[in-house]
Amino acid sequence: NLNSFIACFCIASTPSLGFIAQSPARAFRNSKVSSTSIGEVIVKQRIEPREWFESIRKQATVPEPFLELAKNGSMVLSDADLPNRKQEPYRYTNLQTFYQKKFKLMKDKNINEELASQYFSSKGNGQRLVFVNGKFNSDLSDLSSVPANVFAGSGLDENVGEENKKILFEILGNIDEVNISKNTCQGSLPFAALNQASLEDFAAIIVPNDTTVENEIQVLFISHYFGHETDKSGGISHPRLAVFAGENSKFTLVQHFAGFGEYFTNSLARFSLSNKANLTFFNVQEESPESYHINTIQTELKQNCTYSGVLLGSGGHNARTNFQIEFVDTDSNCELKAVALASDKQFMDFRTQLGLASPDNTCDQQHRNIVAERAECVFKGRIRVDGSAQKTDAKQLCKSLMLSDKARVTVMPTLEITADDVSCRHGATVSDLDEEALFYMGCRGIGERDAKTLFIKGFAVDLIEALSDEKVKGRLEDKLRRMTPTGPRSVPSEGAFSSI
Repeated sequence: NLNSFIACFCIASTPSLGFIAQSPARAFRNSKVSSTSIGEVIVKQRIEPREWFESIRKQATVPEPFLELAKNGSMVLSDADLPNRKQEPYRYTNLQTFYQKKFKLMKDKNINEELASQYFSSKGNGQRLVFVNGKFNSDLSDLSSVPANVFAGSGLDENVGEENKKILFEILGNIDEVNISKNTCQGSLPFAALNQASLEDFAAIIVPNDTTVENEIQVLFISHYFGHETDKSGGISHPRLAVFAGENSKFTLVQHFAGFGEYFTNSLARFSLSNKANLTFFNVQEESPESYHINTIQTELKQNCTYSGVLLGSGGHNARTNFQIEFVDTDSNCELKAVALASDKQFMDFRTQLGLASPDNTCDQQHRNIVAERAECVFKGRIRVDGSAQKTDAKQLCKSLMLSDKARVTVMPTLEITADDVSCRHGATVSDLDEEALFYMGCRGIGERDAKTLFIKGFAVDLIEALSDEKVKGRLEDKLRRMTPTGPRSVPSEGAFSSI
């Protein structure tokens, strides 16, 4: 009996809650059963992580203004514990898919406008920055509507000004997770340091005090790399974003990733919000199906800030988002919504960390995973409440919908609380398509395929509707339709999913 072969259990405790959900068939495949076969033996050489990181770092041509920053990044990288499967942040990541691949730094900063324009925001006209393979493209960018007192452009722009340059370089100089335990960190340090050591250009946004920007600002990072048939390498770029929000400022920013071909995007973004700043932030990841993607987003909130974030992951072959917010002062509020759509053989990993070091702050985090076919999703959410953060109100909830008996989801919502006067809660659910709901819709004349699509869309409707761009919503709904199962359930009605 297959169900008796698999040991199923769920671990739950006060500080943390974590489980892996999978079908019995998937659990059997993942059991440690060795096998032998007669035929050609293929041996892949194991690449040392240090060698891999160094081979990429040496390819960068750092401009003179960034030499000191790049030198600091190289020093941090040389001292960092490089990722391996024994480290908690990378337990579920097949790092050899990275290390066995040779990546070449992409130099071309041009791309066909027709290809790029499909990702131009429907609301970002006049306030659009486009970076191709990590480098600013002035022909595709449109900054005609940017207010005169707001800076939006390349960090290499001669008009950035000395005062703005000082602000930006202070933001760029911070690399989080230095001297942090590798068992409690997100694992972002090595790739963030590699980004810093390879700094060739960056997107810069500075909104000064008492300024409201009416229309959203879009920062579009496009990558493209097409090797020859004999060329087994991929391309790599290191997009960088630095954002400063002055006191009592208010604006909306969209960071958008898209691309064509096989490549690796190693991105790093850092935000600094001053007192009473109000930021609405969208991170849209629509990389190519063959791509690798690591995006680290670090934000610092000062007093009485309002932060609303929406994270979407739908592209890439192997994609990871490291998201971190630090509440360094009082009375700030954060609402974070995220949705991961994984199909085929995609691997999608979301790591979030909300650190509260001051009292009277609130945060509400909602995460959704929709997983189809042989895809896999990982969510590790950590809310850290320090002893000084009294009167904290924090919520975290992750819901996952599995559309295949071969899909897999690993969920780890976590609370770490040392304060004694707080209101905190966290939880997670895993489910499949509800047969009763599908039967109900069928009785009202809705076809089986349409009913499943409606159910799937309704699962994440509040997060999807939060997106500002109708073009993105349209592509998202197209993917949901493609993910909709066409046949009957192949998962047994009893013991459909295991928590191990």
